[in-house]
Amino acid sequence: MDQFNSMVGADLSFMSASLVEVHRQIIASEVVWYLNNFINQLSSTHAQMIEAARQEAQRRAEEAARQLAQQQAEEAARQLARQRAEEAARLHAQQLAEQQARELQERRAKEAAEVAARQLAEQQAEAAAQALINQRAQESALREARLATELVAATKEPIPQTRSDGSGGPEDDLADSQALRHLLFVPGPLAMAEVERATVVLKQRIDAAVAEYASSIGPYLTTPSMSASLALEDLMAG
Repeated sequence: MDQFNSMVGADLSFMSASLVEVHRQIIASEVVWYLNNFINQLSSTHAQMIEAARQEAQRRAEEAARQLAQQQAEEAARQLARQRAEEAARLHAQQLAEQQARELQERRAKEAAEVAARQLAEQQAEAAAQALINQRAQESALREARLATELVAATKEPIPQTRSDGSGGPEDDLADSQALRHLLFVPGPLAMAEVERATVVLKQRIDAAVAEYASSIGPYLTTPSMSASLALEDLMAG
């Protein structure tokens, strides 16, 4: 380059015209060479700048794509988590509502069963008590019938007839009362057997009714409703 500068600024007055022309051609060729070299360097630098710009653009595009993909993935994850949370909350609320409905239904069914069992126990207690009263009345009627219709009078001596004319004094009345003291009432064998058989049958029926009643209402009776059972036991003891 220094040589070129010295050639350009040199004094050519001492040269001939042909040498000056040669000198000018040399200078022109040198200028062309330097220009080509400069252009080549500029082209290489330009290509490098273009490649650097392309790589930077590609890097930025890849970074933007990565960030976009990451944002999309995060958004999708948030939406999925929100959907799962909403679905879990909905299922939990549904299960809770179903559980509450089942508990309410079971509680109502249990209350209805308890009311029905209590009513049934009361009805059975009343029926058993009434049956026991009727059976006791039948026993009393049988005993009265046995004494009233199936008795044979046996006396050690004849009973004097009562005078219809109203005559007689206190001595006669005293004699009549003393004669009545010897009056005995003895049931007949057939009547006694029939009464005993009927009594046994009645007692068996009473025992069976009480046992059936106790076994049927035992699981349902609570403390407030035990008064019916106690009343029935008191009635049986009486």
